[in-house]
Amino acid sequence: MATLIVTKDDLFHLVNQATIFMANPVGPEQANADNRIAEVVPLTKDNVDFLNTKLYEVGIKILKKIVPYTSGKVLADDIALQTIQYPYTITDANDPTYPNSFVLQYYFYTDNDIGAQGYMIQQAVIEALSKYVIKEWLKVHNYPYQIYEQEFEAALENIKTAFMYGRRAKTKFRTL
Repeated sequence: MATLIVTKDDLFHLVNQATIFMANPVGPEQANADNRIAEVVPLTKDNVDFLNTKLYEVGIKILKKIVPYTSGKVLADDIALQTIQYPYTITDANDPTYPNSFVLQYYFYTDNDIGAQGYMIQQAVIEALSKYVIKEWLKVHNYPYQIYEQEFEAALENIKTAFMYGRRAKTKFRTL
């Protein structure tokens, strides 16, 4: 079983920096006129509840994307099937194992060593989480969010690509 852990603090930092940059991009104001959304209010520590709510929503969207490429069950050492009870969870500070984290658990159909594929999946999931929260933050405050909506969809496709990495395409030949 593979477990992906993204701490809420790391995710908050990514979203916070992106929304701050939208309000005040680095560099001369004339050169960054296209990047500036002057009225954007950055996501701050006061809005952590917004982040938590959106993590639940995006977790379902990510789960829908990875289900075709993973197995919900795996053979354990005693050959009994084990099922993941909760494929993803959002933990709080009281969780002893993964405090304040987004935790995603999945099994591959094969028992291959995931190697670099695990890092690709991790980066794609982090990107999807952050893009979704930014998109929803802009949408709630009536700012143009369509670019982040496209980036979120691209991030979901990156998750699919990461799960498919290293697999050969299946070909079916039909004899007449």
